[in-house]
Amino acid sequence: MPDYIYSMETRLTPDQQGGVNLVQEIARNAGLNLYLTGGTIRDLITGFPIRDVDLSVQGNPLKLQKELEKAGLSVQGVDEELRSLHLLMPGNVRAELNMTRSESYDKPGKAIVTPATINEDLRRRDFTVNAMALSLNPGSRGLLLDPFNGMADIEAKVLRVLHNYAFLEEPVRLVRAIRLSARFHWPLEDRTQARYNSGKENNYIENISKRAIGYELEQLAHEDDPLTIMRALDKEDWLKVLHPHLSLAKIDSGELGQ
Repeated sequence: MPDYIYSMETRLTPDQQGGVNLVQEIARNAGLNLYLTGGTIRDLITGFPIRDVDLSVQGNPLKLQKELEKAGLSVQGVDEELRSLHLLMPGNVRAELNMTRSESYDKPGKAIVTPATINEDLRRRDFTVNAMALSLNPGSRGLLLDPFNGMADIEAKVLRVLHNYAFLEEPVRLVRAIRLSARFHWPLEDRTQARYNSGKENNYIENISKRAIGYELEQLAHEDDPLTIMRALDKEDWLKVLHPHLSLAKIDSGELGQ
């Protein structure tokens, strides 16, 4: 059985590991279960650089804000609706501390959020490779939760949505699919590609939320090779969705690609 704690401790930078340890101690003192989640687990397993630390707590992380700040973590942003904290850890490590949640949709792009278990939280995510979690809790520390077999898709190097309505419910996943595909050079799995094509043809993107656009712009700004990502987005006409005046023609691509 793979030792994921060893992988975490060797793949995270010392500053990242130090920040995780601080959050872990604070969550434990509050009696809350904590998990390393999402893209951090994906990158931990694939060997890609771990840019951000994604953490999820089974409970309300906003109640931990004062203790986090006492421990030297800077709270850069608070999302009251999602009950999420954007943190800057010592060493300029960026992190998110999210409430484990479930999401339901009355309208595309507008999630109804409710507190949930870690397993329900993984179920509401976008792609199988992002729907894994590593327990940081006594008694189960190091246990990998992979209910949708994301590990197999990492080995196959493909992106697969979790369910049939993934692109309809959250149209930003159309943009994210291309961004991640371009970053990792992984194709969309066949059924995912078909659903993507249908979503694009039926203009699901018209229901994308401003919050989602802001998040994707932020992620684009932190890409290691933004020009490659922007070319892929531009080819799919998603650049103008993120910003009406954003186009490769208006960018000094020689400078951006350096």
